[in-house]
Amino acid sequence: MPAQHAVKVCVRVRPLSPSGPRKTRSCILTPNGTTLTLTDPTAAMASSAILGQYANVEGKSEAYQRQYCYDHVYHPDCPQSTVNETIGVSVLKNSWDGRNTCVFAYGQTGSGKTWTMLGDEGGLVKFILDGLWRAKEDVEVEQKSEAAPMDLTTFSLGCSYIEIYNGQVKDLITNTSPLKVREHPTLGAYAEGLSIVRVQSYNDVISLMRSGNAARSTRSTKANKRSSRSHAVFTIIFEQITVRDSGEGGEVRKRSKINLVDLAGSERVKNTGATGGGLLEANHINKSLSALGDVIKSLAKAKTSNQTALGAFVPYRNSVLTYLLKESLGGNSVTFMLACVNPAVESFEETLSTLKYADSAKKMVTSVTVNESVKKGNTSGDVAKLMMEVERLQQEKEEMLQIMQEVIATPGRHQQQQQHEQLPPPQQQESHHKIIAHQQQQYVSIQTPARKARPNTDLPIPVLVNLNPDPMFTEKIRYELIPGVTTVGSHETNDVVLEGESVQDRHAVVSYEPQTGLLMIANFGSAATWINGDKVPVKQNGETCTVTLKDGFRIGFGKQHIFRIELNGEEIKADYEFAMRECLLL
Repeated sequence: MPAQHAVKVCVRVRPLSPSGPRKTRSCILTPNGTTLTLTDPTAAMASSAILGQYANVEGKSEAYQRQYCYDHVYHPDCPQSTVNETIGVSVLKNSWDGRNTCVFAYGQTGSGKTWTMLGDEGGLVKFILDGLWRAKEDVEVEQKSEAAPMDLTTFSLGCSYIEIYNGQVKDLITNTSPLKVREHPTLGAYAEGLSIVRVQSYNDVISLMRSGNAARSTRSTKANKRSSRSHAVFTIIFEQITVRDSGEGGEVRKRSKINLVDLAGSERVKNTGATGGGLLEANHINKSLSALGDVIKSLAKAKTSNQTALGAFVPYRNSVLTYLLKESLGGNSVTFMLACVNPAVESFEETLSTLKYADSAKKMVTSVTVNESVKKGNTSGDVAKLMMEVERLQQEKEEMLQIMQEVIATPGRHQQQQQHEQLPPPQQQESHHKIIAHQQQQYVSIQTPARKARPNTDLPIPVLVNLNPDPMFTEKIRYELIPGVTTVGSHETNDVVLEGESVQDRHAVVSYEPQTGLLMIANFGSAATWINGDKVPVKQNGETCTVTLKDGFRIGFGKQHIFRIELNGEEIKADYEFAMRECLLL
């Protein structure tokens, strides 16, 4: 069953640049545990006589400060290993258990996003890859040892690497662009023609990542000498296949997908000095990040108003980025948001925007399931139990159909019907009046002739309730359809005896299984039976044609007898005239 998982939001504060101007060396952020305090330099310096002068804003009045609380806050001196342990370990654990995971790195240009994800010291991507490979090798070594378990597990690892540059998708492994974004009915949005490379060693993965990084679109700006001009998504597809030798055997597959997203930094053109192609890139970057912000706000609003991500409108299609990462944002994924901020004074507006962005992301909730499939032979786990239950129900249905076939195959006696049809018309009319009179005498009684004992059960028993043109006689006869098979016809050996025009000796059979709630009806031969105005068909090859009945269905036997099914006791307004007009008999 899906589990609700709140998006984990972490904030990393990069160190101040020691070589920058004096204003750059003034810090506006103060981390304290999981709380981050932002000092507003504009308000703090409002009384300054020299406009544009930046002084040290640390220690200013609390009136100029704003506090934000997150799941983790990394101070400027925090090593990369701490980020890896708090985020990377959780990603590895969930991926190993078969859950999809995603890490977004967000922030202004030059705030350290790419360094955190792909840094030379060993970024988060390298840590996750190394952890997966070490765990995989440990299991393989254990299976080769003498104390190896009876269950054999094999692993498969595939990688893909794309960038979204100026609104177009590029495959960084094959250097192919642009790729069209398509929608799959079950897999969701995907990039058509994207290459997924199966890797055999850790060095293969690192080689792919390095070649992809070299192919990324970058540009030098005033804010960053090597600024990423595109969003990059490195995807790891991890699959575990366990063949069980114990018990009844079987095969269990776990499949998890890890999306590691390095977002291009938001930027202000006045700070970066972008012109020409750089200006076009900045427009596309800011537009896609704005679309991502709209998606985050919609998902947060849906959570606040107790709506699901499926029930609320979320503008995923406004951007290629949000469309491709729809599952990671509001679907089946354990998602982390890593916001990187710059504590310099001149970055106050960008830092404030990033912290608000991250604060909204805290309200997002995803619905996470374990991606596990079990093949026949495995009797462990909830999935295997459900498979066994489905097989049991299918077997019960087949047995019920077989019983109905045997009952219908019994030759019926139609002597009374044939004698009635052979009479001259005047005598047929007289016989018809006698049948109607006998029928009205039956309607006076509300007791059903007891041919079978009523079972001792608390489960609901469906009832056939008669409908009659005379209000005094309608709903006076009630035939209980007890579990098993109930026969209907004009002969006295039937469970429900009806007489009248077009009612055959052995007319129909109704079967009921209380455990599954399955209620079905089938004809004997070519008997005239109507269900909600539609005649029950007769197959030409002689096979039985069954119809599943539900609460409130109207059933017509012959041309005179109309009944209504009552199963759950609900009042369904359908009188005799309505039912007869359904059958076009009036």
